[in-house]
Amino acid sequence: KAGRQELLSNFRKRSDQISALLFRRDPLKLSFGTNEDEYEMVAWAIVTQLITTPTKEGVLGAVHRGFHRTFGAEKTGPISNYKVIAKEIWTIWRSSP
Repeated sequence: KAGRQELLSNFRKRSDQISALLFRRDPLKLSFGTNEDEYEMVAWAIVTQLITTPTKEGVLGAVHRGFHRTFGAEKTGPISNYKVIAKEIWTIWRSSP
């Protein structure tokens, strides 16, 4: 049970790091400076996808799907908008335990 809790804690940490990155990058221009939780749902959606498909190639698709599921196709825009963010998320994913 302790191992499961540690694993869940690591995924939460990664989600928090990804959410903070998305807030800084603010790809959808949703930041008002104080709404730091704006991208939490997207971050968790990305983490859950990377748990099952943790590949460098899969990150871009996971990022785009996370935004699409949370904000819809029109607001999300094309997948190419997320290339830089996907690279940064891969760095976070690989550097976390």
